[in-house]
Parts: sequence; structure tokens; C-alpha cells
Amino acid sequence: MLDAFSAQLPVEIAFGDGVVASLPDVLIRFGVKRPFVVMEEPVAQLDPVVAALAGRPECGRFTKAAGEPTFVQFEACVEALRASGADGIVAIGGGSAIDLARGTRAVVGHDSTCADVLAGRVPPVAPHVPLVAVPTTSGTGADLTGAFVIRTADGRKRAFGHPLLRCQATLVDPLLTLGLPRAPTLHGGVDAAAHCIAACMVTNRSPLSIAIGCEGLRHAAAGLATTVRDGSDLDARRQMSLASLCGGLAINLADCSAEHALAHGLAGLHHLPHGLAVGLMLAECLETNRPARVEELERIADALGHPAGGAGDGRRGIEAVRALLASVAFPVCDAVGVTDDGLQRVVEITLSDYCITTNPVPWGAAEVEDAFRRAISLAGR
Repeated sequence: MLDAFSAQLPVEIAFGDGVVASLPDVLIRFGVKRPFVVMEEPVAQLDPVVAALAGRPECGRFTKAAGEPTFVQFEACVEALRASGADGIVAIGGGSAIDLARGTRAVVGHDSTCADVLAGRVPPVAPHVPLVAVPTTSGTGADLTGAFVIRTADGRKRAFGHPLLRCQATLVDPLLTLGLPRAPTLHGGVDAAAHCIAACMVTNRSPLSIAIGCEGLRHAAAGLATTVRDGSDLDARRQMSLASLCGGLAINLADCSAEHALAHGLAGLHHLPHGLAVGLMLAECLETNRPARVEELERIADALGHPAGGAGDGRRGIEAVRALLASVAFPVCDAVGVTDDGLQRVVEITLSDYCITTNPVPWGAAEVEDAFRRAISLAGR
């Protein structure tokens, strides 16, 4: 018997080389005459981005430094958007730029504060202006999600999400990822794969999330190692852009699980990039969850192209994930300075994270600590 499920993801998607050039037409279609642009410094001078923006006059621009958004950045961006008189927003960059644009629109749309929105003190409302995303990385899938994340002064990550916060359209152009350095290519690529995996594992998974997640993993297997080794390989970049897109779709049809809950605490306390923290914890969390998701892990192994055989108990899926991490020489905890210092704080943050609530099996402090200790004990991939 198939379990009942529901799905809604009304985001207009354009994928392919050069689709960023269609940005002026997309804005016209959504009735945007005065766009406010949120972008990251590293992508502001990309020729295709400059050309696309030249096709539509701006009424304001907020350019942020690389890195996850902070409360200070949000407050500044909110003030700029309110003063702009914009009738639409364009977000160009990685997940942090898209998060900043999404969160800023939510705050201005509520005529509230970022703290109020994060605390759930105001109800979500329909967006007051359209939001169009142009991702320039292949990892977070933030252009498809309805959540935004803020790094607080104490290093924690705070998030708020709702379907009404999703973008109205996304232009996924693999050409924009060609200049992405190795580290964000690696971290983002593993994060995209983790999204695809999580969408097969969580309690609110569905046939749709599993199907799209497995398709995303097929593309990650085809492109990740090559993009990390040679970032100029356009076909591999296309594969990873599609893997990221699938991952974003999949977690919107489902959720993330323990690997993201643990990574949120770890990244905040150790000041690690999000995708790096996820990759450090991914396989160890799967080991704990394996007995509850044997069939799904076997499908994950198939999607990643892992050799057939084994005992049919899900271990093959974890072997496939470990092989993917090894193929890109993904670091272990010791290599990036992660020890058991602050372990109890990591446990506390993990158990308070939303993603732990959709994990395949209930986790308490013992499960979090066990997965963390197994991760820091790894000597290599």
C-alpha cells in the first residue's frame, strides 16, 4: 500500500547555457519594472550577469560580501529595499545571496523585523513583490526552497521557512558556475548530493521526492569528481547544476534530516562552510539511520552507480556515499580542525534543530554524540 502524500512547488524553472540572458523578459512577464538586485561581490562583474542586468534598469542594489547572511546584513538590506520603491527582486549568487533576498522580502512584506519573522511572531503572507533567482553555484538549491538562514552573533544558524517564501522563478545557467573555485564547488556539490539523499530518507519522503532525489544523485555521480578536478569542464558543470536543481526540488517535496541538523551546529561553532559540515557528518548519520531505510539506501546505491550485490541490507548505499566522498578527496574532521571540543553544545543545537524532527528514526543525545564521535575518528576517506 502506498502512503498518501501531497506536493506543491509552483516555481518557474529555466535551465540551460545562457538562460540568464532571458532575465529581462522574465521580469517583464512578472510585471517588474523597478527591480531591486541582491548579489554577492564575486559575481557582480560576471559578463553574462552584467549583460542581463543591463537589459533592465535597476532601482537599487545590495551587494554583500561572501559568506552566510548576518542580522546586520539583513537589517541593511531591509532598509535598502524599503527605500527603493522596487516592484520586484532579483537575487544573484549562491545560497546566501538568495537567502538574504528571500528573508528581506519576507520582512518588508510583513512590515516587521527579521527577529519577528524568525521567531514566528508574524504569520507568513503572500509575497508583495516577485522574486527571481539566478544561482551561480551548484549546491544549496536555495532558488527552489522556501527557507532562509541567518548566522547569529553567537555562531548559531537560525532559519525560517514557508512555501509562500519561495521564488517565483529561477534561471539555472551552468555557464555562471564555470569560475567557481574548487572549495565551494566541492562543498556545494556534496551538499546537493546530501539533499538528494535526505529526500529519500526523511519521514515525509514521497515517491516524488525519492524519484527526483535519485535522478539528482545520478547527475552528481556523473559530474562531481570532474568539476572538483577541472572546474572548466562545462559538461560536468551542467551535471552539477542539474544535481543542485534536483536536490532543491527534492527537499522541498520532503526535508533534510540528521546530517543537516548536526551540520548546522557544527558549522556555527567551528565556523565551517555549510556544505563542508554536511559532508563531514553525512555517511555517519546514514549508518545510524540505515535499519529504517534499507530499500531507499539500495536505490541510492543504484543511482550513484555502485556495483550490484551485497546483503541487501542498505550497506551498499552507504558504501556508495563513502565512495563518492572518497572520489573527491573530501576532508575528514581532523583535517579541518574539528575535535570533540564543544561536543555538548553541538548536541544541544542539533537536538533543537528542525531537521532532526524529520529524521527516519528518533535521535537523542546518545545518537548525536555517537555519530559525531565516529566522524571525528575517521583518519581518511
